[in-house]
Amino acid sequence: MKRVGQSGMTFLDIDVGARPAATGGSFAATAGDVNALFWNPAGIATQRGFAFAGNHTAWLADMQMQSFGISYGTANAGVIGFSLLSMDNPDVRVTTFVGGERWEDQGFQDLIRQFAVGVAYARQITNLFSVGGQIKWAHEDFGAFDYQDRRTGDQITGWKASKDVLAVDFGTLYYAGFRDLRLALSIRNFSPRTRYQLDYFELPLTFRLAMALDIISVFRPEPGRHSLTLSVDAISPRDFTERLQVGGEYWYREVLALRFGYKFDHDLESYAAGFGVRQRLAGLVLLIDYAYSPVGGIFQDVHRFTFGLTQ
Repeated sequence: MKRVGQSGMTFLDIDVGARPAATGGSFAATAGDVNALFWNPAGIATQRGFAFAGNHTAWLADMQMQSFGISYGTANAGVIGFSLLSMDNPDVRVTTFVGGERWEDQGFQDLIRQFAVGVAYARQITNLFSVGGQIKWAHEDFGAFDYQDRRTGDQITGWKASKDVLAVDFGTLYYAGFRDLRLALSIRNFSPRTRYQLDYFELPLTFRLAMALDIISVFRPEPGRHSLTLSVDAISPRDFTERLQVGGEYWYREVLALRFGYKFDHDLESYAAGFGVRQRLAGLVLLIDYAYSPVGGIFQDVHRFTFGLTQ
């Protein structure tokens, strides 16, 4: 049985970042990328110095998602991070209840506001094991409305359909000691129940067990021109059945990346693909990534772009 419709603020469940999306959302065991803030905060624990990533997603039904992550790490004090995610929604047609059987058309209005802000901290406990956590504030606002209370029949004016929720993300990342094999656990969007009028909902809580391994290193332990990392995320979401997401990332000389992935048991998405380039420039490393995800049904395909800088 699919547990559909049991979560609110589902914008928090959209894949963030072109690199993660191009590998089919199998990213929880990836280390050293600031976009790990949106997947598994333990993934930023190995970063040193400054890192930034800005993401743009052309989502479904003319929605646009913008996000960015910033982190700064030292060898002794761990890594701190900051994340921001915001949804840009198209105007919606508003109809207001004015009494009796009468409703009034208010036309199209820019009402919906959705965003989340997070502060994270991650640390290497040993050279093989890292932990990380993030506290975030999620906000959703659908504007103010007049409506008729279904219990009493009274007309309510100016009711604000907005909510603020505090949520927690937590994760671990473990190097198993065989080549660069990584095992990860991630828990995202853990929060208390929230109420809209008479109905309660919770955020899209997600548990992930993940692994990743550069399979070329199995046959050639010394670093070379090529790497090919295969990754798998087993996911247990609150509002759907269990899923499996797999992906691969090929790097040539740490300059050009080709990526692919597949989502099993997903209503709309299936395979994904993309590429990335990395170039050192004036003491910084410039990162540019792109991901393409075809979507079934009546929706347009999804395109994601990421621009990043690291020290």
